[in-house]
Amino acid sequence: MKTSSQTNWNKLQSLTDSQIDYSDISETNSEFWSDAEILLPHKKVVLKINVDEDIAIWLKQFDDKYNNTVNRILRSHFSTYKQLIKKQHTTL
Repeated sequence: MKTSSQTNWNKLQSLTDSQIDYSDISETNSEFWSDAEILLPHKKVVLKINVDEDIAIWLKQFDDKYNNTVNRILRSHFSTYKQLIKKQHTTL
């Protein structure tokens, strides 16, 4: 579901970096970035799957790009699974 924006995108796009007011943004230092991760985009591959009809209907209600929704759901599950496995190995 899209929400309307009150941003004047044309004006914003016409600004140069020096014209943008950054005064409300705190400066960062190496401590701020110490636990940051570099996340590179993953290569996409085509995967055909069959899902139950009710699942397909549910996914399609999010947006026209339900493939992205499926990928985000699987990515979340995969990340959680990896963390659980990592915890299990560190407690052994």
